[in-house]
Amino acid sequence: MQEAIWSNTQKGPEITVAPTSATKYFAFCKDNNCVSASSDTLLIGVFSKNAPKISALKSQVCLGDTIQLRANGCTGKVEWSNGSTGETLKEKTKISGVQNYTAKCVSDTLQCESQVSDSLKITVLEKISKPTVLQSLRNTCPVQFVNLNNATSIDSQSTSSVFLFKNDSLQTAETISDPTKIAVSGIYYIFKKSTDGCLSAPSAIAVGISDCSSTTKTDTVDIQVRKSANVSVADINSKVFYRIVIKKHQKDHGH
Repeated sequence: MQEAIWSNTQKGPEITVAPTSATKYFAFCKDNNCVSASSDTLLIGVFSKNAPKISALKSQVCLGDTIQLRANGCTGKVEWSNGSTGETLKEKTKISGVQNYTAKCVSDTLQCESQVSDSLKITVLEKISKPTVLQSLRNTCPVQFVNLNNATSIDSQSTSSVFLFKNDSLQTAETISDPTKIAVSGIYYIFKKSTDGCLSAPSAIAVGISDCSSTTKTDTVDIQVRKSANVSVADINSKVFYRIVIKKHQKDHGH
């Protein structure tokens, strides 16, 4: 007697199956001791209605940074609550506050969708105000450098804020390791950093360095001026004592 035997051991020309995951099926015929070759394989896909699990690279980001989310566990495509599709979501933040995201799995072929995932909360921190700084700094001889920290003295939050100093206006630029001894003229940039690690937009400051000479002497005058100070580095509002010595040259009268 000829009969059809399926790969799951069921028998008959038709079978009913309820796979819980994608499963391949094939059949062969058996007539007494004779067995036919196997049929082509049939793949039955299964769409899970279980909600995907979503996660975030960071649960707290600075305004202007990019939120990065990922959904796992979908057998179809992922649809996010903001209308985006795909396993990963990248969205640049434009407003501060709490943002909530969910996702679901969708199968266009089977016209069905999963349950919605749990909501994921992302906090977008408020914008940091630009530092208020002096427009320029110049050295005072005999000191041949400036302290960039002095430029932040007019900021209302100068005592409670952290400032970063850079040679470029990009936030990713390298931070100057010692801003207290800047000896090169140029444009420098000051960022304000929050306790959460967010950076403000930069404020620019022009630095001018004059070449100091401890002794001034010319061929047209017969005096020499020498100036010195008791310190080379001083804090704002501290006292600095200068000493100026004026000396008359002795002219050679040919004796």
